Amino acid sequence: MGNLPRELLCDVASRLPCVADRDDAADVCREWRAALETSPSPKLPRQLPWLLLPSANSTLACCLVCGTGCAIGHKLKGMDGARYFGSYKGGWLFLAYDQFCSHAVVNVRAPHPERTVLNLPNQVVCRQRQDCHDIVILAATLSSQPDDKICIGAGITLQWRFVVGQRQMAFWMMGCLSAISLEDDGTGEGDQCDPLLEPEDVLYHEGAFRFLTNGGHIRICTPLLTEGGDLERIAHSVSFFNDVLVEMNGYPVIGRYLLSSRESLLMVVRFGIQSELKTGFRVYRAVHNLVSDDGATNASSWCELHTLDNRILYVGRGCSRSYEIEKLGHEGLEEGIYFSEDGFFNPTVMFFGANDRKYPCIDNGLWTEFGTTNVQRCFPMQDPSKKSPPVWLLP
Repeated sequence: MGNLPRELLCDVASRLPCVADRDDAADVCREWRAALETSPSPKLPRQLPWLLLPSANSTLACCLVCGTGCAIGHKLKGMDGARYFGSYKGGWLFLAYDQFCSHAVVNVRAPHPERTVLNLPNQVVCRQRQDCHDIVILAATLSSQPDDKICIGAGITLQWRFVVGQRQMAFWMMGCLSAISLEDDGTGEGDQCDPLLEPEDVLYHEGAFRFLTNGGHIRICTPLLTEGGDLERIAHSVSFFNDVLVEMNGYPVIGRYLLSSRESLLMVVRFGIQSELKTGFRVYRAVHNLVSDDGATNASSWCELHTLDNRILYVGRGCSRSYEIEKLGHEGLEEGIYFSEDGFFNPTVMFFGANDRKYPCIDNGLWTEFGTTNVQRCFPMQDPSKKSPPVWLLP
């Protein structure tokens, strides 16, 4: 098979719209990979995130291009039993091999023998108190590709001693197995805070990690490096926003997500009752430094949007994305919000025994109708998983 002409291989690739299938073609042999890497890429639809649905013995990968059972699912073998807690562009998957420890980020798209596994911190160091504590990472993101020379990670964490307590923020250099806490910013205020400032989502944007909080505010955390390129401390400030609705048609807030779109920050607020499979959304755009009629500067504001204006949003902790429909190259797409049941607010499940551990995996779908809780159940209905909630894998 290695003797097939390059033109034929390029023609094969042009008939594989899903990047996972093209990865498989490149994995057939070295000759195929070299040919596909050096041949002009055919014009193909842009790849959209995969939904990973863990089950008892495997993980089902769902793709808008090739449907249920996408080829990328078989590359998750060897990760059975791990808890997924997000992803980063390029096929990097955040996971905890032992549920609440052994954190790592794995390049799923790489061939198995060459797969890159990079360890993440399992503890946070409090320099001012000169002690450290074990942590559980609930969500994470990165400043750049994790195998870059200088890459900084940030996560929403719980300390084991506070496993039912307040969520906190942690920061680390890739390659360092200990994270630092926010109290190392030199202000002494620490990370214990007003409940309205408790982190709920994280985004790296314009050189800083931005944590969306329970109250709809944004905590801005800027990594400061030493001359040698090590992480010295975190500069911290808070951008306060005006009040945002805490219910929709009587349904309470069950999630908030932060993402970048068209050079603006968007907050997506999820409402509903997950046990009843009722889900609706409101979408807001950040407007900063409002000026009142008397010339006084007020706090920033969230301006509600009533249309997505030909965009598709994917929402997940640390991995939300916005896509312009006209640039995707797919036919029949409609604007809307793809969501999954991320299990963020019930972190104690990971500490249960395997027979008692149940991550709900059923509340996934597409929402398109503003002001309603009507959703399209476009993904398989699946029983609870013993290993992980669903997660988006970014291409």
